[in-house]
Formats: sequence, C-alpha cells, structure tokens
Amino acid sequence: MNADRILRRLYALPPRPTWLVRLRRAQANALRWIRLRGWRLGLVATLVSAWLVAHVYYYNRLKEAEFAVDVARAQIEAMKERRYFLFKSVGRLVSEYRRHEQSVLTSLTELRHADGSVRPRWTGNRDAERRARAAPPGSSSGASAEPAPAELPAELRLVAEQYPRLTLGENVQQLTGTMVEVQTEVSRRIAAYNDAVNAYITLTDTFPGNVFAAASGFGPRRFYAANPDMLPFPEVAF
Repeated sequence: MNADRILRRLYALPPRPTWLVRLRRAQANALRWIRLRGWRLGLVATLVSAWLVAHVYYYNRLKEAEFAVDVARAQIEAMKERRYFLFKSVGRLVSEYRRHEQSVLTSLTELRHADGSVRPRWTGNRDAERRARAAPPGSSSGASAEPAPAELPAELRLVAEQYPRLTLGENVQQLTGTMVEVQTEVSRRIAAYNDAVNAYITLTDTFPGNVFAAASGFGPRRFYAANPDMLPFPEVAF
C-alpha cells in the first residue's frame, strides 16, 4: 500500500477518479521512458528544430525570389502594352496630322496658282514695258518686260513668308524619340527580369536551397527569350 492510500484512509478522504489515476500513471511511464532514452530524443528534437528553422528561412527566400521574377515579368508585359498602344495612337495622330498639313499645303498651292493666273501689271519700268509692247512678235530686240529678281517688289517676298508653319517634321522627331525611350525602357525591364531569374536559379540549384526548393515544390524559371510574337511592334505609316 502506497502513502497516498494510507493518508486517504487516515483522513477519510474520498478516492481519486479512475481517469486521473490512469493519467498519472501515463505521465510517470513517459517520464521513465524519457530518462532511459533522453539523448536520442534530444538529438531528434534538435534535428527537427533545425530542419523547421532552415525550411522556413529558405522558403521565405525562395518566395521572395519567385515574387521578384513575377513582378519583373509583369513589368515587361505592362511596358509592352504601353508601347503598343502608345505607338498605335501616336502613329495614327501623326498620320492624321500629315494628311491635314498636306491638305492645307495643297489648298494654299491652289490659291496661289489661282491668284497668279491673273498676271499683275508691272509698273517698275514703264519704258521697258512700252518697248516690249511696241516690238513685233518674235522680235528679241525689245527689252523684256519681266523684272529682274533684284527688282521684284517687296510685297511678293512678303507673300512668300505668309505660308503656314508646318510642324510635321517636329512631330516625327518627337514620335521617334518616344519610340526610342519606350524601347529602351522595355530593354531595361527585360534585363531586370533576367537578373531576377538568375538570382532565383542560383538559389534553387545550389545546396541546400535545391533541397528545400524540391521539398516546397518550386519549379524552374527560364530567362527571357526574344520572340516576335510576344513583342508586337506596330508599323507607323506616313
């Protein structure tokens, strides 16, 4: 008879519940088993703890590298979409402006031709004009009534300066500069994507990252490859 039972009989205490007795026995057996095999349990617990800590560490690093690759890829797609719609809209705008300038220039040319069909009377040299009229047809002895370029009146030179200022060349230069800037940005995004893929591959193909990558299910990623279908370059017709 153990001490617990003796004390309960002396002080008339009620007996403990059966489930509590069984629980105490199980605890005692577990403690006895741990004392006998303590070093083994400690080793196993240390290995499991180290695995969990390393797994969490490398999982977070792999996730960060994977997110960097996905973000770089998304930025490339965004820049391609921006480039496509920018080139399409700006190219159409420049093309429409070219037609507008062409129509304006054509209208002005027609107006100039209509105004020049009625030959104005030249009064700069009246004597030469009279001799030209008095000279028989086909004769070259008379002085020509046409003025020399230096004798042209100032109002003709002034009319030549009244043409509208056409800015198609400047618009084309701006479009070209925009194309170069956007294409340079696309190239920069592709380089950033390849750097992110390089960091990801280095982490997943070296030890011990490859072990945790295989255990966590991280797949391979490939570098960016030039593909004409993936990089549509709209033609700008003028």
